[in-house]
Amino acid sequence: MNFFEKISFTIQVLTLVAATYIGITQNQINTRQASLQDYVAIAASPDNSGTKITLLNTGRANLYINKIEIGNETMTYDRPRLLATGTLESSYYWINPPASLPLAQDFNLKVFVTDEFGTKWISEHGGQVHEYFADGDEKRPSRALNMWSYQTEKKI
Repeated sequence: MNFFEKISFTIQVLTLVAATYIGITQNQINTRQASLQDYVAIAASPDNSGTKITLLNTGRANLYINKIEIGNETMTYDRPRLLATGTLESSYYWINPPASLPLAQDFNLKVFVTDEFGTKWISEHGGQVHEYFADGDEKRPSRALNMWSYQTEKKI
């Protein structure tokens, strides 16, 4: 092997090592981007009046609500409802809680959604309904909600 063949072989080996490093690094970047794209989260809270449940898309993908289970009642949508991401007021969805929810007892809320990539998710929440008397009017009680969120998981 002459001098030029040795230099050519050395350059080829260095090129192979560099290409392998770049390929591995790019694969790590793609994996991180996919995990960011997969970030789905829904928060549940009472609205300003304390009488409706507000669902807020806090993730990074548009979501489509397929079904909502609250207490013993189920709401299924023939055409899924959009829960947009990052668009301020339009990223909310309001639910009227069923009148059958018991007072001062925990209830469960499950929201079944599909993201814009076709992945199905279940978001779990909880809450309580409280009764209070506004402005000292003890004849007409009002109802108010407390809400909390547990987790949003991929449906397997």
